[in-house]
Amino acid sequence: MQLGALSLTDGIVRGLFGVVVAVAVVTVVRGYLALPHGDWDAWAIWNQKARFLFRGGSHWTAAFAIDWSHPGHPLLLPLSVARAWSYAGSELTIVPALVGIVFGCGIVAIVMGALDTGRRGAWIAGIVMLTPATFVREWTAQQADIPFAFFMVAGLVSLGLARAASRAGSADVTKLLFVAGALGSLAAWTKNEGTLLLFVMAVVVTVVAGRKARFRRCAWWVAGAAPAALAVAWFKIALTPVAPYYLPDGPLLTTLAERLSSPEHLAVVNAAVWQQWSTWGGPTATGAMAFVSLAAVLVALTRTGGSARTVVVVPMAMLAGTYTVYLLTSLDVRWLVATTFSRILAQIWPSLVLVAFLSRELAWNRESENLGVGGGVARVP
Repeated sequence: MQLGALSLTDGIVRGLFGVVVAVAVVTVVRGYLALPHGDWDAWAIWNQKARFLFRGGSHWTAAFAIDWSHPGHPLLLPLSVARAWSYAGSELTIVPALVGIVFGCGIVAIVMGALDTGRRGAWIAGIVMLTPATFVREWTAQQADIPFAFFMVAGLVSLGLARAASRAGSADVTKLLFVAGALGSLAAWTKNEGTLLLFVMAVVVTVVAGRKARFRRCAWWVAGAAPAALAVAWFKIALTPVAPYYLPDGPLLTTLAERLSSPEHLAVVNAAVWQQWSTWGGPTATGAMAFVSLAAVLVALTRTGGSARTVVVVPMAMLAGTYTVYLLTSLDVRWLVATTFSRILAQIWPSLVLVAFLSRELAWNRESENLGVGGGVARVP
């Protein structure tokens, strides 16, 4: 049976997506009304820095004198909120909430667009992505995790498309690498873990370019990454040269070796991580992270999973880096995992959903290029 140009199944799937979106809207509104100033880190770190930027004038750097407010966190989110406040003329609580909502909507658009909304899988991916209340609630938490997730998944889509464009012989590969570099460096300007993301992306770009001995293309990625990366370097070296609070003093490799050789410590970390991992998603989507992660790995292992492998290596490396921090930390690791890991999972969730629904390669539509439309579009054959 057909519903206009759609099959009955497609109509049902899109209708279900509409229902999930409606539930997500309710969740977002309730989240903002319950916590108009956001979660703890929102008012203690991100919005506090935004207020110094908005109110402080030439004394805005006084924000970095507050040790418990983690002065080393990058500034993209506080700068964005402060700029919006300057346009509004006052410190409206809706502004930082809207920043998160806009980035959240951007994530949905990026993932579904990459999977091609003309295909059923894109709509199913949208349903899966928005079902976990744990993810949607972060949209109004007024923290940096949703903006970070946007830059991550958008950068990875650009990398996947650059790989596909290269295989198709399209000249647009250089533009896509430039965009991927810019998005990766903006992630580094958003959160500390963005530095690891940028490094892993650099490795992926180098490996992909090296397969065809086209290392000159890496220069386009570097050119895109350079502006924000230099801002991060200036901020970390000249303005706030402080180590992250969660890392121990002393040689990190020695500490890591000691922790890895301690079965008791490993058991504590593994138990805390597994408890968060296996239950992430909220009451209606418990276990969503575990199932989608497994699906993403299986897709990446298929013969046609080249694009998936290009994308999935980054969130997996991010998880490995987070696990290493948990092993190294001098803080109470149970407390640190309980207060941070759910947000780390929200950061990588869109990227894993994207990979899980990449049934084949991201393709480059050369027809639009030949017609002079200005480049290709992503699709899943």
